[in-house]
Amino acid sequence: MNLNLGSSAMCSQDVEVRSSCRRACCVGSEHLRLVQSTEEIVATGKLAKTLKCANGSRWLRVSSLRIDGDRESPPVGWTDVYIDPAYTEVAEAAREQPDMLISSLIEARYGRCIAEIQQDVHGALISEEMAERLKVGKGTAALEIVRRYAISTRQAKRSRCRSAYTPRNVSRFRCG
Repeated sequence: MNLNLGSSAMCSQDVEVRSSCRRACCVGSEHLRLVQSTEEIVATGKLAKTLKCANGSRWLRVSSLRIDGDRESPPVGWTDVYIDPAYTEVAEAAREQPDMLISSLIEARYGRCIAEIQQDVHGALISEEMAERLKVGKGTAALEIVRRYAISTRQAKRSRCRSAYTPRNVSRFRCG
């Protein structure tokens, strides 16, 4: 399923989404994000294709467990967020504010608003490595959700991408 949420600007000052799936772009705000690692990476091969960026592009990856409620709750998903390395401060802010979406942190610190969101949803089986992180069995069915956020600036658009594995509470991601 490929869900394009339109090209309307999404700033807190001017929220407009031309889709009945508005809730889909705000789901992350319902969960706490527990940052597990941050790392500057070079996207090549499959990752570059997923991010729809040039082979060799540099990104800052913020990897997090997503949980409901308190820090003792079992994980509801794993998220890898790829952002422009210029937004390094956002990684620390994400640790300090686990209830804030990374897109909201970027907007607050840099004034960059989301201009477009593209979302792909695919069925996936949880790998052994991911199963340990998510406390589920290897091969558990999950949704792999890849969102590409484009921000508008006067000079150019720069994408951010979020890839998530969600074995629990999958119905929260349904539109309607």
